[in-house]
Amino acid sequence: MPRYYFHLRDGSGGIVDQDGVELREDAEALEHATVVARELMHQAEARTRHWQLDVADGTAQVLFRLPFVAVDETIKHLPERIRSQFARLCARKRELAEMVHQARLTVQQSQALVARARGKPYLATHRFGQCL
Repeated sequence: MPRYYFHLRDGSGGIVDQDGVELREDAEALEHATVVARELMHQAEARTRHWQLDVADGTAQVLFRLPFVAVDETIKHLPERIRSQFARLCARKRELAEMVHQARLTVQQSQALVARARGKPYLATHRFGQCL
């Protein structure tokens, strides 16, 4: 059975799935991603609807992306046009948050480089895991 990996993109570096899940086919992986997204969103929809799961295969090829807003039951009552605009807004929010996160990492790396160049100790930590 193929192994699928479910990488979370939350705008702050995300979480890379190192273990993956063995599933029969892509449709089953999409269903699993939907269940995971709904569980992560539970009672925190407004705070997490801009998140996204990237589903990848064993070669790290992203097969599909599941934006949480697409499975958000709290906005199903809205007209399709409004939900579509909402989805675009959530995607932009995630992209902006990812850019801000990358900029902060760059600043941190620059500070460390300058400190080392000046022969001064510099200690910095950041969230562990890989950035997407």
